[in-house]
Amino acid sequence: AYGRLNPKRKDDEILFEYAITGNNYDGYLASTSTLLPQIEKLGSVISKSENDQRGIKITKSLIQGKPENYLENLVRYYHSILANPSIENDIAINEIGRSLYDLLIKPLLPVINGKKNLLIIPDGPLSLIPFETLIDENGDYLIEKFNVHYIQSIAVANLLRERKYEGERQPMLAFGGAIYDQVLNGQNTIETDVQLSELTVNTLTLLDQGNVRSASEALGKLGYGSWSNLPGTKVEVEAINTIVKNTNVVLGRDVNESNIKKMSASGELGNYKV
Repeated sequence: AYGRLNPKRKDDEILFEYAITGNNYDGYLASTSTLLPQIEKLGSVISKSENDQRGIKITKSLIQGKPENYLENLVRYYHSILANPSIENDIAINEIGRSLYDLLIKPLLPVINGKKNLLIIPDGPLSLIPFETLIDENGDYLIEKFNVHYIQSIAVANLLRERKYEGERQPMLAFGGAIYDQVLNGQNTIETDVQLSELTVNTLTLLDQGNVRSASEALGKLGYGSWSNLPGTKVEVEAINTIVKNTNVVLGRDVNESNIKKMSASGELGNYKV
């Protein structure tokens, strides 16, 4: 069922909803409740891609199984190679990005041209696609032409439109450069069920007393490694601070559970509600 979009939408935006139906998918222009013609059967798309994808050697594994799995396999593969860039993967990224653009975006061009903000409600495996990375025939990424936003449903879109913010609402709260204390592994490790039971009771007791360090020590005794510090997050947060005015930046050892709970209890976090 498709709800009715709040008529107070901006002229420069359009909301589009995808729906997976077996080995087909349909497109809905949610702003007008118009059902666009079925775009294309996934089976034929993948078969066509098999002939066109010169640099991709994974096509056979992608098209195995039921037709409704074709798109999911392709999307999951695309998602994984985006996270692991390399010269070889770049070829596949470009090929798949082009194919997905032609499949998912090109049929919409007559109705989205002239718009600035594209609101997308994905469905099924489409939720794994970063639509911003899709590439048109000119080699341009979708993000270069549209601001891409994701919405869970039309109901959520309406709630966001109707939400009223307090005048004191702050623009951004950013955390970065958290410091994770080292946890020693291999010392007093748990080897029996009795030891595990004792560790569980002791850890829960200490947590009730506010000793969050006990959780890290418990992980060490269970043989898990310590968390690695992420200094790059400090750099990213500081960069955000130069872009977004009045950002509240929390860095280093101040990034901890205790401080966040204090901010929540005092109502400070409420200043950043979205």
